[in-house]
Amino acid sequence: MVTVFIQSQAQALTQGIYDIKNEVVNWGILFAGIGTVSMAILQTARNLLPLRMWFQQSHFRTWINKVSSTAPERFRNTSGASAEKDLINLAAGGDREAFYSQSIDDLCADIKAIASVVMDYPAEHRLLLYCLASEANLQDIEKLIDPPPPEVFQKLPHQHSQEEKLQLKAFAAAKTRVGAQLRCTVDALQTSIAFRWKRMFQAASVLLSAVLGPVVLYLGGFQGGYSARIAAMFIFAVLSGVLAPVARDLVSAIEKMGNP
Repeated sequence: MVTVFIQSQAQALTQGIYDIKNEVVNWGILFAGIGTVSMAILQTARNLLPLRMWFQQSHFRTWINKVSSTAPERFRNTSGASAEKDLINLAAGGDREAFYSQSIDDLCADIKAIASVVMDYPAEHRLLLYCLASEANLQDIEKLIDPPPPEVFQKLPHQHSQEEKLQLKAFAAAKTRVGAQLRCTVDALQTSIAFRWKRMFQAASVLLSAVLGPVVLYLGGFQGGYSARIAAMFIFAVLSGVLAPVARDLVSAIEKMGNP
């Protein structure tokens, strides 16, 4: 009697686990499918529309204009050109769309590539130099803009006076510190823009999944009141939105395998 009871309970438990597994698999496929569709829609929109260019231009322009507005008058360009225009002229030959359409890694790599030009000719790019190294000591930036006389650099090391040696040493130290701060600024900017770009797409996938979920339920003949529909919308938004980036990563991995 006891044995029969235990066997029946074990069978019921096994059947319950089997039913739960089937439900989890079915709903998991549904959520993953909605997440994949939402990410596919967003990816298509990103390919057809210059979303990256608009986003990066808006974020970068806001940052550089904010920093430029705090620059002392002595760091203004004599030509009156903005720091953004100066940067794009150096990095992309003035092609604004090409500059901002790059991935954030390539965009910041371009900025680092022209950093040596900005630091070697600081008087011509003083506002851009200030923006890229605004957290550095202002006296260090001033040393770069107003370096020792050219004839001091032209002399051989043994021809320098003690005062000239001190000038060159101070100039080299200032240039090193400003260069380090410049690289830190670009790295921070890269991290900031990449984080916001990823978060924007994550939020968009959640919102789109919240719209697609109830549509799927409606097409599937879902019956429920207003509260049930709101709950379903919330569940679909969260779970499908979480699975959407996973689907995107899987698609990217498959594409890389197909294009060695």
